[in-house]
Amino acid sequence: GVMLTFTLTEVEAQIILEVEAERVEVAMVDAAATGDREGFGLARWLRETHPGIDVILAGSPAMAATQAAGLCDEGPGVERPYHPQQVMDRIKWLKSRRGT
Repeated sequence: GVMLTFTLTEVEAQIILEVEAERVEVAMVDAAATGDREGFGLARWLRETHPGIDVILAGSPAMAATQAAGLCDEGPGVERPYHPQQVMDRIKWLKSRRGT
């Protein structure tokens, strides 16, 4: 099974990670997110501070492809509108890559 937690802000995500980082396997980040760190900055921070958490970047293909080139080996993960099965397939793929 999969447990999902949704946060509206980067601050909420950081709070969850402070308390539950060991239980988080995958983080889906909106590439167009705004705040102290925009979406790609948040994804980069997650990878640097929590290397055990896989990151799925979500957003429009044109914007994501341009900005994600150096950030992730596999490029943008899913694009809007998100289809639940597409997200689950991506999570399963990431977990299989990790061997979990």
